[in-house]
Amino acid sequence: MNLKLLNLKCIFFLLPFLQTFSGCNNNQNKKLDLKILDTVSSDSVTYEFPEDLSDTLAYNIVDIEPKFPGSNSSFRQFLESNLNYKIATENGAPEGTYVVVLMFRVNKNGIISDIHPITNHGYGMEVEAIKAIKKSPNWIPAIKNNYRVNAYQKLPITFRVETK
Repeated sequence: MNLKLLNLKCIFFLLPFLQTFSGCNNNQNKKLDLKILDTVSSDSVTYEFPEDLSDTLAYNIVDIEPKFPGSNSSFRQFLESNLNYKIATENGAPEGTYVVVLMFRVNKNGIISDIHPITNHGYGMEVEAIKAIKKSPNWIPAIKNNYRVNAYQKLPITFRVETK
């Protein structure tokens, strides 16, 4: 087996591994761009990876999940202050309980980004939940192998529509 073929097999072996840890398996059409830099010899090719993969990667599985600063009750207070729970009723949603699930990225500095809903109940609930989370202060980042890392977080928010 020549060296060029071996190098290419190694790269194709690494691609699924890198895509898994870059969040590409979260149905998010992200790409890890690999560029051919130079042909070192006729038997090998050098590939360039992003300079700092730790800024590009986001984990789904971590040792300690990212969390809102403070206690669970402080997060509840934050949501009560920043979320319009009546939005579903105001927009004519039928009576019932609706669980809106958001997914977002908490980077290693605690900054929230890439907020998107996983559910689609409508009646303005997902939009209202996203608006509230965008107002959130920086979170405590996730920990993996004793390092702060970028991680994805899923957050359920329950809306209840009751007729009186």
